[in-house]
Amino acid sequence: MGPVFVCTSAFGSDTVRRLGQPAVLSWIADAGAAGVEIREELLGGTDAELEKLAALAIDRHLLVVYSAAAPLFDQSGTLDMPALRRAADRALKCGAGRLKCGLGHLPAAGVEAGADALARWLSSSTMPLTIENDQTRDGANPARHEALHKALAERLPMDRRPGATLDLGNGHWTDHDIAGSVTRMAPWIDYVHCKAAVFRNGGWEACVPNVVTRAHWSSLWKTLPETLPRAIEFPVPAEDVITLAHWIETLNELPKEHCA
Repeated sequence: MGPVFVCTSAFGSDTVRRLGQPAVLSWIADAGAAGVEIREELLGGTDAELEKLAALAIDRHLLVVYSAAAPLFDQSGTLDMPALRRAADRALKCGAGRLKCGLGHLPAAGVEAGADALARWLSSSTMPLTIENDQTRDGANPARHEALHKALAERLPMDRRPGATLDLGNGHWTDHDIAGSVTRMAPWIDYVHCKAAVFRNGGWEACVPNVVTRAHWSSLWKTLPETLPRAIEFPVPAEDVITLAHWIETLNELPKEHCA
């Protein structure tokens, strides 16, 4: 029901670093995805790589989302402007239609100042921004997202405001209920990260969503537009186009009551 993107990280960071992100775009395109999410943390660091990604995406008719490695707000609660500018520049060079950043370390007391700083950047940026509920304590808090988006609405016209990326799995890392995130972030959600999580060896890790998880996602999705872009961020085998195509078809059908 909505376009499916594939995060390059889904193939495993070791594999992607060894082959390079340009190499995996063919798997994503051959499997029938609408787009690719380029991961900043997996880049080699050259403009040539970004330009190659842009050319390949055009050639294979893939939309591009660029995922920044650094969150918007650093450990001090300050907007990390150098990292944001760097990510936006790289996003433009690889042909991205939007830049995704985690919210990061924005305390409740810092929302107004944070909104001031971010609004100044958004007022002049040409790169659409979407803000993710990440795996930081503040950045996963749906109340913090709601407060920031409301503050930005007071400072910016509609066409300059950011969207929100809803990650369906990150709440496991921070003990935030996904239903609460859907409720409070719903007005701004423009992109969905799809991954399940399992607690293993003393920590949470991403895993393939089973039937029960997908049914839960569908029930939550009933309050959101059916056509929202969604991305595969759970592990998929490298070079296995058939398996990837299955998951693309499965996620494309969300929401549905029983997504088998």
